[in-house]
Amino acid sequence: MESNCSISEQAVEEGKFQGGAYVFYRLPYERTYTYISRKNEPEAFTSALFPYTETGVVIAPFHITKETPLLFVAPDHISRNDVPAEPETADTYSYKDDEGVQRNIYHTEFKKAMQRLLYGKCRKMVLSRRLHLTLDNGIMKPVQLFHKACRLYPGCYVTLWWTEKTGCWLAATPEELLVKEDAHWKTMALAGTMHIDESEEEKAYPEWSLKNREEQKYVSTYLDRQLRAVTESRSISATYPSRTGNLIHLRTDFTFTLKEGSDIGYVLKRLHPTPAVCGIPRETARRAILEDESTPRKYYAGFTGPLNMEDATGLYVSLRCMNILNDGEAELYAGGGLLKNSEFQNEWDETCHKMQAMLRLFR
Repeated sequence: MESNCSISEQAVEEGKFQGGAYVFYRLPYERTYTYISRKNEPEAFTSALFPYTETGVVIAPFHITKETPLLFVAPDHISRNDVPAEPETADTYSYKDDEGVQRNIYHTEFKKAMQRLLYGKCRKMVLSRRLHLTLDNGIMKPVQLFHKACRLYPGCYVTLWWTEKTGCWLAATPEELLVKEDAHWKTMALAGTMHIDESEEEKAYPEWSLKNREEQKYVSTYLDRQLRAVTESRSISATYPSRTGNLIHLRTDFTFTLKEGSDIGYVLKRLHPTPAVCGIPRETARRAILEDESTPRKYYAGFTGPLNMEDATGLYVSLRCMNILNDGEAELYAGGGLLKNSEFQNEWDETCHKMQAMLRLFR
């Protein structure tokens, strides 16, 4: 495959990239990462239904539109490298944020969401927010942040991408949407959240609240129903705690084979967005999110990952992510599932804990 210095990894690190798109990604528990780039702009689609026999990386938003399309990055250049060891002296960042302003906005939107839940329009609704950071020195190094995320979150899918259409995004997500493993496919119901100390052992985990158990049940039931129409066989694990950093979630694994003729795009259309990032009923909750949230999600809570790349196909929900802007600014995103018994302070605290996944990269 032809290489060009203007679309190389080094060109990205030096701020001299001149192509149409680049993507870094590291699969969970891998010690190496893959870098791909493309000379021209990636193909854009306004539906999840596109040719999944191609080779490249998929980047999809929460809500696919002409303004936020699904993008497919077919590579002109591919390289694979080891994740660098932690440097003896790493850059640290100081920043200002707008948390006070965002708390007031979130409180207003929380009340709107609770009205929908209390009146029975939704049984569950995922409400997200953002946090705007401005670095004091105005300099941000996305590749360095990607490498640090790989080291901090070994069990996550970590990715950094840039296109003209999307801008620059970094994510370290624990959630599989659709992953191929030999002849089988996998997905997961990942919902319910508790914050714990980094040093806390599994045996010391507190009891799960009824709210968290209900939230997880909504997601696992939804996935089971959606998969029935497209799977030949499937197995469902017991629900168990799954830890990433200072958070634990309730997780149920689904392993399945697809019916002959089942198209991956059709499967994705049935799964995305799951109740873990949207709500129940799905379309009612999606419309409510688009109406009520003052900050568009864009590519937060969408999905991304390699397709037929070096025998790997894995699409992951874009969580624990940030949109890296020009001049040393970034917008971090986090959300949480609301039920009719949700309390504002608990939900606000949950978004703060989830923000820490990206904020840790600046320390």
